[in-house]
Amino acid sequence: MNERPAVAPASLSECHQTLAKDHDNMRETIQPIDTTVYTTLDWQVRNLLKTAGLGIARGPVGIGKSYSINRLHDELEAEGVKVILATCAPSTEGSYQAFVKTILAERNVYHTGIVDCMEAFETLIMGNPHGYIPQPSILIVDECQGMRAPVLTMLRQLWDIGDPARLNGKGTAFAMLLCGNNTFLNRSGIVREMDLHPLRDRLTMKVRLDAPDTAELDSIAQSFCPHDANALAELRKYGRKRSNVRAIAQAYRMAGTLSGAAPVSAQNVRDAIKMMEGV
Repeated sequence: MNERPAVAPASLSECHQTLAKDHDNMRETIQPIDTTVYTTLDWQVRNLLKTAGLGIARGPVGIGKSYSINRLHDELEAEGVKVILATCAPSTEGSYQAFVKTILAERNVYHTGIVDCMEAFETLIMGNPHGYIPQPSILIVDECQGMRAPVLTMLRQLWDIGDPARLNGKGTAFAMLLCGNNTFLNRSGIVREMDLHPLRDRLTMKVRLDAPDTAELDSIAQSFCPHDANALAELRKYGRKRSNVRAIAQAYRMAGTLSGAAPVSAQNVRDAIKMMEGV
């Protein structure tokens, strides 16, 4: 009688690796929540695409703007929309050359001359919204609150190229959404309000994004931590205290790191919050 070959028992390390992988997979299957910020931006972006319009969205820090933008990027690309997503930074917010070159470099396009860069950038962002096979296109700039006149003026000039397409349905054009925080610290350490003055007379949609209410914060916490009522209670309490989506996500991520291969517990959440709050 043939016996099945003996299988060596997995080492403790291998077991931990398997548990950790399963735990990580569980975290990755968190279902997206249609927050008010997401649904508002979704409505705004889709209307901008219909008109190749120019919109601004602003709101408090940490309410889920960047999360919503990245989610919309993936969803729109899956629908065949050309989406150019850029995140503004101190190194690019005041120089249109740096702004353009950074976006091109992220797509492995490199030019030394600024004329070639601008031509490549225009080709990248332009769509054909009224073509036989329409190709809508939108440029979305996140963290735009610190953008200064040279970059804004350049974007206005490129957006103006699409006016014939907007007026009579012929030619190329693109939609544009600039999204950022209500206020920011400038390089002198002074709190300033977002001011995109060079684009004011071109705006077709302007949206203010509000912080989530208590019910929405509770739902977001539930999406992160549905398997442990005590851990969920701690996460909800922290979310209400901070009124901040980012804080909930960071606390859960830290708690997951502390838990190792085990499920996130209430103590893990409490410890994560202590570490984040400096208690």
